Amino acid sequence: HVAGTDFDRRVELAAILPHYGFGAMGPSVAGAPAREVPNGVYFDLATWHLINTVYSPGRVAELRSMRGFYGDPRHYERLMVVVNERLGHELMARAEAAKIEVADGGEARIDLGHTERHLAATLTEQQAADAIEIDIARIVGAAAEAVTQAGLSPAQVDALYFTGGSTGLRLLASRIAAAFPAAEVVRGDRFASVATGLGLHAQRWFGR
Repeated sequence: HVAGTDFDRRVELAAILPHYGFGAMGPSVAGAPAREVPNGVYFDLATWHLINTVYSPGRVAELRSMRGFYGDPRHYERLMVVVNERLGHELMARAEAAKIEVADGGEARIDLGHTERHLAATLTEQQAADAIEIDIARIVGAAAEAVTQAGLSPAQVDALYFTGGSTGLRLLASRIAAAFPAAEVVRGDRFASVATGLGLHAQRWFGR
């Protein structure tokens, strides 16, 4: 499945973690071509349920031995601040906030001053769109497959109900709507729809 945290992961990798060494090159050794910095730690820092694994003693010891892998020592120093201060979830929260800020267009400034004074990143709507394109394509494809399995054509879908925080992303909503051009767009509460649905279900069961 694809959830909001998947979008956050893509945004963090695209806009935030390059400031900590993701995608950066190491030094050239003995005239050999420079190699990309190992990226495993960055994928884990951008994956909600794996962030805490980065803080394990063995992992920290491994990272402390990797200073020589970095061509730009600032990347390594920033990364180790994140690890030592356990700021992985904070970085992901800032990625989420930036994603929301650019959902309707524009640009977001991401303050990273908690890891280095005056450090900041920028996320544009186009950057966000490029980062999450693969996930949006999966969602649109899954919607089309569900309609096919129901024995319908896209033209027979007469309503699209958007609910949940991720539906605030203009690109996601427009791509789904384009796949079902005859459908009326109906929007629920982006942030309270699940709670509202549970309340209505409880009312049905308990009559209150």
